[in-house]
Amino acid sequence: MKQLCFGFFVFSLLGLAAPQVSTVTALQREGTKLVDIRYDLATSEDARVIVRISTDGGTTFSLLPSAAALAGDVGPGIAAGTLKHVIWDMRLDYDWQFNGDMRVKVIAETGAGAVPEPASFEVSTIAAGTLTLGREQSAEGDGDSDEVPTRQVTINQFEISKFEVTNEQYAEFLRAAWTAGEIQMINASAFALSGPFAGKLLYNGQTDPIRITKIGDTFTISENYVKHPVVNVSWYGAIAFCQYYTTGDTVYDLPTEAEWEMAARGPTKLAGADHEAYPMTTDGTVDDMVSKANFLNSGDIFESQLYKTTQVGSYNGGQIPVGFDQANDNGLYDMAGNVREWCRSGYSPYPYPSADSVDHQVNSLTHPWGTRTIRGGSWSDPVLELRIAGRRGDAPGSFGPDLGFRVVRRSINQ
Repeated sequence: MKQLCFGFFVFSLLGLAAPQVSTVTALQREGTKLVDIRYDLATSEDARVIVRISTDGGTTFSLLPSAAALAGDVGPGIAAGTLKHVIWDMRLDYDWQFNGDMRVKVIAETGAGAVPEPASFEVSTIAAGTLTLGREQSAEGDGDSDEVPTRQVTINQFEISKFEVTNEQYAEFLRAAWTAGEIQMINASAFALSGPFAGKLLYNGQTDPIRITKIGDTFTISENYVKHPVVNVSWYGAIAFCQYYTTGDTVYDLPTEAEWEMAARGPTKLAGADHEAYPMTTDGTVDDMVSKANFLNSGDIFESQLYKTTQVGSYNGGQIPVGFDQANDNGLYDMAGNVREWCRSGYSPYPYPSADSVDHQVNSLTHPWGTRTIRGGSWSDPVLELRIAGRRGDAPGSFGPDLGFRVVRRSINQ
């Protein structure tokens, strides 16, 4: 019986009562891409446990396993003990041939403890199903060449946030991460201090629109923009937000491209003649959608501003609290318009490589697809750019005044 055994590294952050990780082993289960990682943890308080992977013999640890691919004793709130067990579903993160240069690093940090959920976080449950990913030309007409050919994708149940992440939620994350010493502020912008994103820009606070400002140890939000979607966040910054709120039992993540499209289409419009071009509509037409989305010259109350985001779930600022008629069939708001949204998936033309048998989740910083997928239109796009199948890609360090994100939530037991 042949199994792949990985080399490993042990790592714990220095400091008062630093946790100690020892006896790390990693073994791939024969005939699968499941990897069992075991370790011992000595700590005087609950710790945050992080797993990092090297594919070059330990020179760099650039592969960050996606939250959806990890289960077991990983994340915040991990107590001391022996034979702690993490299961890594490698197929979600790594599609190359295995080799003897792989290494596993287990990191333990104290002070993580129980991490609160982002303020006012609401989700909708998306049932498992099969989606026709891409543009059905017969049902949706013409579009861009990167939207075809279509393919069938099977997706497990997941939860997705009803609204795009707001300035209020992201400011709370920055405050908590600053207090924990996980980020540094340079000229009003936030950078990661450690991990595979060390030195990477998370949030740009120098480029308009400047909506979040650090004053002392407090992160303040510009008046009237508390419930607007956060912008000028990089893909790294979106992933960092998700990782901070991930616990031992629950993972937060960016949606894959397929998850995003499944959520946008609604439960009964996943294929065939019902494969509608636009979300948040009763008949799938652009005419029905224009009164429910914030796009270029849409006539909302912020149209006179230079940067025209609106309160999440309120396409024209006129319905507060938000109106149910503005949501799609999954109860999700702003799946078209307001801001574009980062996805976890790497961006490449359709069809995806044949190795991606279930879904396209790319996470390694060294993956050949350096760009990440962006979905949904924004306040700066003409209405025709708000089609569900529309897609684009950008570098993970990019940011913009019309680019934000929403999150998915999964249980490690799913």
